[in-house]
Amino acid sequence: TITADKLAGANVLFHGLFLGEGAPPPPSAPGAPTLVSANPADGQVALSWIAPSSDGGSSITSYTATATPEGATCVTTGATACTITGLANGTAYSFSVVAANAAGLGPASNALEATPRTVPGAPQGIVASPGNTVVGLSWEAPSSDGGAPVTGYKVYRGTSPGTGTLRATLGTVLSYSDTSLTNGTTYYYTIRALNPAGEGPSSAETPAKPFGPPGAPRSPVAVGRPGSVAIGWTAPLSDGGASVSGYRIQRGEAPGAGTEIATVGNVLSYTDATAVDGTTYYYTVSAVNAGGEGARSIAVAGTPPEIPGVEGDWLGRYGSAGYAMFAWTSSADLVLLPTATLTIERGARSAGGVTAETRALRSPDGSSRRIGAIYDKTRVRFRLDFTSAYSGFLHIYAVDWATIDRRERITVMNGASGQATELLTAFPQGAWLHYPITVAAGGRVTITADKLAGANVLLNGVFLGDGAAPPQTAPSAPRNLAAAAASPKGVNLTWTAPITNSGSLIIGYQIYRSTASGAGVLLTTVGDVLTYRDAATQKNVRYYYKVVAVNAIGASAFSNEATAVAR
Repeated sequence: TITADKLAGANVLFHGLFLGEGAPPPPSAPGAPTLVSANPADGQVALSWIAPSSDGGSSITSYTATATPEGATCVTTGATACTITGLANGTAYSFSVVAANAAGLGPASNALEATPRTVPGAPQGIVASPGNTVVGLSWEAPSSDGGAPVTGYKVYRGTSPGTGTLRATLGTVLSYSDTSLTNGTTYYYTIRALNPAGEGPSSAETPAKPFGPPGAPRSPVAVGRPGSVAIGWTAPLSDGGASVSGYRIQRGEAPGAGTEIATVGNVLSYTDATAVDGTTYYYTVSAVNAGGEGARSIAVAGTPPEIPGVEGDWLGRYGSAGYAMFAWTSSADLVLLPTATLTIERGARSAGGVTAETRALRSPDGSSRRIGAIYDKTRVRFRLDFTSAYSGFLHIYAVDWATIDRRERITVMNGASGQATELLTAFPQGAWLHYPITVAAGGRVTITADKLAGANVLLNGVFLGDGAAPPQTAPSAPRNLAAAAASPKGVNLTWTAPITNSGSLIIGYQIYRSTASGAGVLLTTVGDVLTYRDAATQKNVRYYYKVVAVNAIGASAFSNEATAVAR
């Protein structure tokens, strides 16, 4: 039954009906697919699409996707997705897809563009620059961005190798400052680059240890010696995270007024050879490392002894605040200490008596001189207990009466701090030693003299009050000059420094030579050394030598004469 029903128009009609065999109309090619996505990856792009709205009357048998340029393809037998591989990262491609059925290929789909990519390479050339609680990092971009621009970096940090955790995520910068670190701790850094494909591999691990200036040197001491002050100290408790490379020494003639006088390496002592005998200096020391200069140590005072001073003359110079001459018998006029009491803790007293010897201390009224001392085989010790406050100088006098090469170390303890002076040369003309002290009422100062060489140790008097230093003079003569033939040629000379530089630093020596005893002309001038090699000699000739010491005031007398036959 065939029925035709009107759906619209004036009526409905048929024109004919036929029976018999006959083929249907032939199919056509399918329509165009719709490409909906192109997702890039490492060397490939994944494509997906929607089937054509018309299959042309024949089932779709395949799809072919094509990349332009290069023409790489992927083919499916009906699936609406495939991945084109073998593409070059960083190259922009245009993609399209066509469908096929029994009638052939249909038209191409719409085109989509995509660029294959992968994660970037590792950042290069990492430099870690440590500072005070900070590490500055810098690096270079990866040699490969993976086919997509680098969008940022991640910084990883650990306190041991291979333990880094994320510290910071950055934009497209090539540096980072890591702050609030602990000086002296080693940190390990890696950097990773980012792009749309993800996070790349880590850079090489780079260690860095932040550091700052070291702490203050500890326990400084200053020991006065003729013409110099020896300073010693202990290393800081903290090196600030970087090894101490050296120290700076500051000096002033008042506390807190020091200026730098020397820079030394990583040693714990220094000798100030520019100190003037009788002048008190205040020294501080600061440590230096790669982080800079640390805080200064506490100040310590040192005074080179006067050898000789103005021998036993002290009136008008010292003692304005009190004195104690260790030559007293029953006479109270030899001890006058209004603000302190004197107690001898160790040592015997030798009263001596009255003498015309100028090395002896003059009596307070100036009418006579007194021989006397406190002495002991190894140590003399006495103390001053102050009944009222005192701030000024403590002066001590010592004289080696018998010229038996005594050597002494005198230490003055003012509470918890101490000052020391070493008499390392003979002092037969007398030595004045000076120490700045500040004592509260009820305070105590202890004076100790220890034997370094000689028969015993002694002190002759103690004085309180400021006073001028004695005038400077030319040094005494060099001692113990010796001459010996040198190999292969010449004559070697050695000598010992004068007993005293007389308050002015020795700046050099003049060497005199002749071929006859008692004569001599100036051969050369050398610096503050104690040896010289005379190479301007003739073989088998006997030469005679003398040496003269020179300071800023003038030249000394001649040393002893020494002779040798040159080779």
